[in-house]
Amino acid sequence: MVNQCPICKQSLDGKGEFCILHNDALQNLERQYSQWVKSYRGELGKEEYYRKLLSLNETGPAVKAVIRYVQEKEGRR
Repeated sequence: MVNQCPICKQSLDGKGEFCILHNDALQNLERQYSQWVKSYRGELGKEEYYRKLLSLNETGPAVKAVIRYVQEKEGRR
């Protein structure tokens, strides 16, 4: 259904293609990427960033779900 989050099937929050939880996770993921790039002196691509986050126990399930969704959508998984 169009009005559902493609990850969890909850109602969309009206600000993007996900529910509130997954939109927040996506925003955090995108916001933190620039900090990670700085830490890696500009030598960190998005796919490597995603791999690193997926391997960390500290990465929350909502962020991991968004990463997997983005990877599948882009055909990278």
